[in-house]
Amino acid sequence: MNQDVYNYNRFDAKSYDFLNFNGPRPGEKFPEIKGESIDGKEMNLSDFKGKWFVLETGSFTCPMYIGIIPKMTALSKIFNDVEFLVLYVREVHPGTIITAHTNMDEKRILAKRLLAEEAENRTLIIDDINGTAHKSLGSLPNIVYIVNPKGIVVHRSCWADPKAVEAILKLRDPNYIDPLELREPPQKPIKTILRVCPRAGKHSFWDLMKGMPRLINNYKRIRKLQKQST
Repeated sequence: MNQDVYNYNRFDAKSYDFLNFNGPRPGEKFPEIKGESIDGKEMNLSDFKGKWFVLETGSFTCPMYIGIIPKMTALSKIFNDVEFLVLYVREVHPGTIITAHTNMDEKRILAKRLLAEEAENRTLIIDDINGTAHKSLGSLPNIVYIVNPKGIVVHRSCWADPKAVEAILKLRDPNYIDPLELREPPQKPIKTILRVCPRAGKHSFWDLMKGMPRLINNYKRIRKLQKQST
């Protein structure tokens, strides 16, 4: 597989290097990104300037994202003065039924399926076909950023951690910067994997299982480095 291809046809754990999480770090300015709304209108992150917002990346074939939707949408109802956004990115685990995006129409269709088939009520922003916004944020499948009204990143994580998001939003201190970038996985995703991968089609589940040892090893290495720095 060509690792330079953004919309890949087969998942490979090498595409996701958690040890090199690029994108804005806590304390840095969040980049100006744009995409389109579910009804095709242009959306810019500057539209939310002056507000707290939580941005999560995800797709219809991402079990980590799909599995955490209920908890994250519940938080969006509790903190109704905070903007909760989802950036729809590439298909993380494509198969023979749901394949890699080749054009925006395919991506729009899957984004609409997401809203129709999952309990997702957050504002959806669809990234462009080349993943421009996703790349600027680090390209990982289920990133979460919390940004304060000044446009400064106060928290980022390799995947959604509802407890961390809730704690930071309760605090909502504009001067607080969260030092931890990796949390314990908030769920046991096997049930979601068994639900999500089959709808993507043949080889989706197998590719994920084949890459799991590498993903787990990367996670353990990051946890070790994180503990050493605290």
